[in-house]
Amino acid sequence: MESDYSLRSRGCRPLGANLVSTSFAEMPLPTLRNSTKWSDESLYPPLKPRRKPCVISRLPDEILREIFAYTFTFERANVPVFLFLVCRRWNEVASGLSLLRSVIYLGRPDDRTKLYNDEYRRPVFCITFDQLSKTLARIGNAEFELFIVSQAPEDLDTELHSLSTRCCSFGMKLGPDAPISPFSFPSMWALRELFVGLWPPHFELSLDKDDLLFEKLEAGSPLLTRLKIMGCFPWSLLKYRTLLDRLTELELSVFSQTFTLEDSTALCSRLSSVESFTWDLYPPPAEALICTPVSTKTLFLINIQEIPAQDYRNLVDLAVRYGSTGEPYARSNNLLHFSALQMLRVYENWSELPFIRAPLLQRLVLGNTDQEEAVIKELLPHMQLRSRVIYLGRYMSDDNLVFLLAGIWSEVQELHKTYVLESNVPGMTLAQALSGSVNTRPLCPYMWCLTVRLRSWETPDPVLIRRSAQRLRQIVKDRKRNGCTSLTRVRCGWIDMSPGDENEEDNEGGDDEEKVNDDNEEEGDDEEEEEVAVDEEPDRGVEKPEESPSGWVDVL
Repeated sequence: MESDYSLRSRGCRPLGANLVSTSFAEMPLPTLRNSTKWSDESLYPPLKPRRKPCVISRLPDEILREIFAYTFTFERANVPVFLFLVCRRWNEVASGLSLLRSVIYLGRPDDRTKLYNDEYRRPVFCITFDQLSKTLARIGNAEFELFIVSQAPEDLDTELHSLSTRCCSFGMKLGPDAPISPFSFPSMWALRELFVGLWPPHFELSLDKDDLLFEKLEAGSPLLTRLKIMGCFPWSLLKYRTLLDRLTELELSVFSQTFTLEDSTALCSRLSSVESFTWDLYPPPAEALICTPVSTKTLFLINIQEIPAQDYRNLVDLAVRYGSTGEPYARSNNLLHFSALQMLRVYENWSELPFIRAPLLQRLVLGNTDQEEAVIKELLPHMQLRSRVIYLGRYMSDDNLVFLLAGIWSEVQELHKTYVLESNVPGMTLAQALSGSVNTRPLCPYMWCLTVRLRSWETPDPVLIRRSAQRLRQIVKDRKRNGCTSLTRVRCGWIDMSPGDENEEDNEGGDDEEKVNDDNEEEGDDEEEEEVAVDEEPDRGVEKPEESPSGWVDVL
């Protein structure tokens, strides 16, 4: 009989060794070959997989910070990623023990209530520099973001030099009461993003000291690519071409009285690498003042009268919010050609929609507008915008929407419509058009996704939501009955009142209470005024049809 050694040398494994090393209960069931013979491989015990170390544990803190920036930042994600099956270090980071607490605000105790803290990104608020030092010690060697809200400690000028090697984002305000001056601004080698507010006593006063600030940024911050300026137009920035060439994102929230069209043209001509550009003007100008860099891919225009006519060959994403000066504005009515535009968002005014040409448009968002129904009805027949995905606010009536769906929007694939939740189920006209009949085919034969978003300024009525979901379910049945089976996803959601509107409502309620205290006899009049305010409440603020609802009901 051959020994175990000779069997192993010829590639064979002794049967007894296998049976001894593995219990019968742990052995897998044998497989049959040709329905008669046992497989030799079935008698071998299963090999235990080699446990590999978690790769995420070897990543440096900077890469982990980028991962969680896309996972937990409120602007980029609606819900966090569930972290049940990850390593302990990654879970600790995601729980906010180190990197997620690298956003620090420095200011007075009264400034704590002014901060906006979302659910997934909660900054650390410090009052003294000692608290800031302890917070940085808990963070470790990771980079951090520092924002000076208002008045900072007096020793910040000297202490800020010790933070210059790790601060990747910094925000401050320059002015008569500024906590830090440009003369003491250190060279921040790790700085990637800077927010600076330029606040002079008067509009006509030129800020000479911001010249030194931009000079230090050009020489001492080679990684700076994102710059946000609020207040006055930065004239001195035009002189630093090296700094302008490095910028990939520039946001200007400036007073419209502090610059001219020549100033904005000179600035945009020096921006060769900017991909994201923002104009936010206050107050809305009565004349054309802005232009945009040719290299821009993402453009935000806020409080403007009209879109400037220029070269938009690289523009992919455009968001426009028009502003009103209260006076009639003579529009140029020039054709606007966007050869690469894929996403368009328009708020407050729809007058320029007939003049926009975007052959590659994929997503169209039409928010609120201050125009009357008759004016909108005259604009829609001249509109030539086709899109695969369409988001519509409550200002688009069902009659106008059915007119577009029967014509230029007949090939839409996704339709998302917002209604105001009142006493009746909304969208009856749209439901009849999408359902079709015996004599007419349903509209939009290629539509596969339909969502209805119900905006409520009070607690949503579950009965109305249930009825709306039933109406959507009936649309699906009628479309299938009439020969259209493309609709495969139907949802009904509801949107609660925004926090900003809640504050405004509270202020109005406080005013009413003061009136009641002053004169109790006018109590009935105050109740009537309060009811009128509730009726006019949905017209306040900017409505965003693309925002995520508070909850969903899956109909299909």
